[in-house]
Amino acid sequence: MKVSKEIAKAEENSYLNDLFQNAQEAIVVADKDGRVLRINKEFTRLFGFSELEVTGKCVDSLLVPYKLKDNASNITTMAVQGENVVMDTVRQTKDGTLIDVSVLASPIESNGNNAAAFAIYRDITERKTTERILEQKIEFNKIISYVSSRFIAFSNFDEAVTQCLARIAEFTAASIAMLFQFRGSETNLDCTHVWNKNGNPLKEMKEQSLPLAKLAWLKTRLREQSVLDFEDIGNLPLQAGAEKKMFETLGVKSCIMLPLRMRNNLAGFIGLCDSKKNGLVHNDDFTLFNTLSMIIGDAFERKKAEDALIESEDKYRSVVERASDGIAVLQNGKIIFVNARLAEMWGGPVNDLMHHPIIDFLHPNEVSKVMERYRKRISGEAEPPIYETIMKCKDGYYVHVELNVGVISYQGKKASLVFVRDISERKQAQTWRNVLEGSIQAIAMTLEMRDPYTAGHQQRVTRLACAIAEEMGLTDNQIEGLHFAGLIHDIGKVTIPAEILSKPGRLTETEFSIIKNHPDVGYDILKKIDFPWPVARIVRQHHEYINGSGYPQGLKGDQILIEAKILTVADVVEAMASHRPYRPALGIESALEEIKFGRGSRFDPDVVDACVKLFETDSFKLD
Repeated sequence: MKVSKEIAKAEENSYLNDLFQNAQEAIVVADKDGRVLRINKEFTRLFGFSELEVTGKCVDSLLVPYKLKDNASNITTMAVQGENVVMDTVRQTKDGTLIDVSVLASPIESNGNNAAAFAIYRDITERKTTERILEQKIEFNKIISYVSSRFIAFSNFDEAVTQCLARIAEFTAASIAMLFQFRGSETNLDCTHVWNKNGNPLKEMKEQSLPLAKLAWLKTRLREQSVLDFEDIGNLPLQAGAEKKMFETLGVKSCIMLPLRMRNNLAGFIGLCDSKKNGLVHNDDFTLFNTLSMIIGDAFERKKAEDALIESEDKYRSVVERASDGIAVLQNGKIIFVNARLAEMWGGPVNDLMHHPIIDFLHPNEVSKVMERYRKRISGEAEPPIYETIMKCKDGYYVHVELNVGVISYQGKKASLVFVRDISERKQAQTWRNVLEGSIQAIAMTLEMRDPYTAGHQQRVTRLACAIAEEMGLTDNQIEGLHFAGLIHDIGKVTIPAEILSKPGRLTETEFSIIKNHPDVGYDILKKIDFPWPVARIVRQHHEYINGSGYPQGLKGDQILIEAKILTVADVVEAMASHRPYRPALGIESALEEIKFGRGSRFDPDVVDACVKLFETDSFKLD
């Protein structure tokens, strides 16, 4: 009998050892002083250390970068003292390579005492890379939106330019941002706008007019390349002596230069000096910088056109005063007046547009819409004055434009006065929004690939939450924020082992405590991303109840965001109505009974009422 027990014990130990060695996560077991007792195969693969190399050594001294030593010691101490620690951090491999990891550290009890601790490491480099790309794209979108908005409506154009230089300098961590323009038929180079981190307006620089002939090397390089990145002005070639002297006069050691173009011609450049982000310029930044340069160049061009129109003859003054971009006058469906800016947008001389039917310059799919509105307006019928369409340019390409249409008397006859604005930048901003949507969807799909039993859960919760929000009358901006929060509300589960997520039986108390950490983990992942909505807070609060019995913070009532209250109800309804590894689907009726039961205690009454109404009136289907 004794032999049988020993055999069974040996088999159990062998089984447990196989589980330990073949686990997909790197695992280390350490004594209460942090010295390594055991590691598994994945630990060796991830960090490069053999068991012989680490046994008896302090795990922190092996894996923790110098700057994180104190933090790592705190984690070990907390685990040995009985706390479960879950966090994302950085560790180093045997060869010194730094990798992003998620760490789960927990105590090991023996005879009622915390005798040791274990830590589970998971490589999250790919996820962190995705997060950094998402953050960068969001930042790009914000910068483009900011710069574009400065030139939509401004009282002081020079002030708007300086504000844009300051924002771009902030992104590149530059200490000085300057805008240079060619003057006098490209004979001189003038510094027209300066922003300086130290507050010095650099008046002496703005008062200089540099002969462009002496800067031939720089002008050639600007024509040949879209962005120039001089990391060390001292290393400029001999033929760039004048350029080197110009920047040394200002004490500038490095400079990123963005060519400034007007009407597709080089008109100057923007200089970002002494950036602290060395090696900043790569493919994505080229795209951003080119877009920023285009926006600012177009703003100068538009300002120049507006100034010229204001100074034009009196017979055009009433038109000029309303002009922002291109101008055309139509009679009998033909163009009888067009300004230079519109001709430029089209891509040819003014005379080539004159007396042609307007339909010659429209996308085929837009002809019927534009002509019907033209007919109604000329005949005196009510019609919205502002709308978007697509203009066909001379070379066959198309440009999105906004038309602002009115009826005037021109040369004694009724005519249609049309202001034409290029809205390509606005369309591009929508493209950046689509990039954000795609990035969020990619993160959500990555999470669901780890937990196939709940695939589609976040999308279904998002659809229901947004429908509830619409029923309650939330603003479009709130609903959009709720949309993005819903798509990634369970992002914190990336730190939870897959075997816990898909466990078919009841969770242990320890396993459930790990699950309960996911709102805080999600908050920590998202809080550094500057969304235009409180996405991180919504994700953190989506398991809070209005009576304070939820987690992780135990918030009550108005301490909880309305978006989070909605997400909580949607999450409960979808979870109960769908299949889970530990139970079959309970159905929508059971889910609605559950939220009705918790109405006013756990769940916000208005949210419950809106949700129930959606299903009872067949206004929403979960599938």
